[in-house]
Amino acid sequence: MNRRELLQWLSRGMATTVAAIIGLPGIRYLSGSVPSSAEPVSDYQRLKRLEDLPIGRPVMIPVLGCKRDAWAQSDQQVVGRVWLVRRPATANAGESEVQAFNSVCPHMGCQIQAQASNQGFVCPCHRAAFGLNGQRQNDPVSQEISHAPRDMDSLACRVVQDPANGNAWVEVQLQAFELGSKQRIVRS
Repeated sequence: MNRRELLQWLSRGMATTVAAIIGLPGIRYLSGSVPSSAEPVSDYQRLKRLEDLPIGRPVMIPVLGCKRDAWAQSDQQVVGRVWLVRRPATANAGESEVQAFNSVCPHMGCQIQAQASNQGFVCPCHRAAFGLNGQRQNDPVSQEISHAPRDMDSLACRVVQDPANGNAWVEVQLQAFELGSKQRIVRS
């Protein structure tokens, strides 16, 4: 092997190393952005003890989870917010019922707020009003039709008993929905 062949071999090796250093993160990013079918779409998350929810008054709860972008993963970040409304116990059910709603307005995506009277919800962006059951309502003053294309997006919710201490907990399955659509379309 002469000097020229040695330099060609070294330069090819260096070019391959540089290409790998630059290319591997890009390949990892592209392969990581494809969702794995083995992962569940969404799971129930334990949010609040049932006894800590006042009956008939909406409570907004932040949902914590893992946020991931192309290069970093952050645990225990707010990934969404949920409105919980506890109904009084009925003779049929025997237990309190809890409804969960996504806090994002289905119109343009603003954060829905509780009305001052706690008798419903209102979107601060376009004054869309919703009842405690999440249904659209006309503006009480002007009787103007709600701008929201659909009712608030309800979420799967359940009350579970903790076997360790016997506490009842509210668990919610957080989902995001397409904005501006009359149908509830789950965003992937």
